[in-house]
Amino acid sequence: MRYMIIIIVLFSVAYNGFAEILNIPEDFNTIQAAIDATEDGDIVLVGPVR
Repeated sequence: MRYMIIIIVLFSVAYNGFAEILNIPEDFNTIQAAIDATEDGDIVLVGPVR
């Protein structure tokens, strides 16, 4: 049982390692475009337009 818990924890940590940070306006021109491109765990950061 102990090994099963360790395996579950390792898989959950590995899954969270694939999250991306999507930056506005560096990666996408609009906030909606970034939101449409997200998957579970992704973060959308909005900064000032230069």
